[in-house]
Amino acid sequence: MADKQSRKIAIVGGSGSVGSPTVEALLSHGIHTVTAISRSESTATFPSGVTVKIGSYNDEEFLVVALRGQDVLILQLEFMALDSQIRCESWCTIGLMAMKNKYRDQIDSLGVSSWIGIVNGPCLPDSKLSAFKNDFVYFSSFLVSQRDVFDSVLSGTGTKESDWAIESDSPDKAADAAKEAIRQGNEMGNVNSLFATLSMVGDGGDYEAKVMGNDFLGLEQEDFDKVVKDLVEKME
Repeated sequence: MADKQSRKIAIVGGSGSVGSPTVEALLSHGIHTVTAISRSESTATFPSGVTVKIGSYNDEEFLVVALRGQDVLILQLEFMALDSQIRCESWCTIGLMAMKNKYRDQIDSLGVSSWIGIVNGPCLPDSKLSAFKNDFVYFSSFLVSQRDVFDSVLSGTGTKESDWAIESDSPDKAADAAKEAIRQGNEMGNVNSLFATLSMVGDGGDYEAKVMGNDFLGLEQEDFDKVVKDLVEKME
């Protein structure tokens, strides 16, 4: 198991549905210094213990000052904010979906830093970073089907399958419908396309088919039913 190491971590989007639990989890370790980068017009609030830097995402000078000395930058912008870009070549760059390639190429060409593509990834120990230089590290909490998820939800909620209204569709049909939505200018088509392709064999949903970093990083196996039960209790 890798030793726990403190980090100075900056986060953009730290008040959203994904960012909030991320901030909460980081603070729970009691070893990290967490800084939230927030827009001037934002009304977001953050837990005590979080340092908040307020400014414009388009102000490179502000970003350089706000990010100086940080070890990690986490970007968790909501889907509807995809057009927002943080320009700060010396410190960070934001890449979304297919647009990521040009930013990785830019980092390679500048030669002043390196990138690591992390799929569902947390902080990495310094001693092991070089193993993933200019490459991706994959790790997986669970490899489950929709059926597995539903069965666990039934157990966690104490309900029966007959208590639910269930609609089924094939990934191929869902992907086709998403493509049509995109053609019609519906931005949610991108989200639906992502979920559809993640359900297709060979299209990205099975991280365990790739070289896994779980053992390399000393990550413990999680209990799927316990995670689902905890989520159900939080939502009740």
